[in-house]
Amino acid sequence: MFEMTEIFKIAVKYILSPGKQPERVTARSVLAYWAVRELGISGTKVGKRLGLSQSVVSRAVQRGEQLISEHQLSLYDTQNA
Repeated sequence: MFEMTEIFKIAVKYILSPGKQPERVTARSVLAYWAVRELGISGTKVGKRLGLSQSVVSRAVQRGEQLISEHQLSLYDTQNA
């Protein structure tokens, strides 16, 4: 399994702290998508952890889906499977 810090080259602390910097938004969007769609965690729980409202998490999930498709990212490291 990949770690967010490996993919985005930024610290978890930076991903989880408030801000609208593009690299932070991208990392949060992918994280939200994986948490909600792949792991089945509720948008409300994800929002609480990220400090975002449920509606913002919903938009982040949509953005994350597009980013994952564009960059062919996977939650699971298929090279070591």
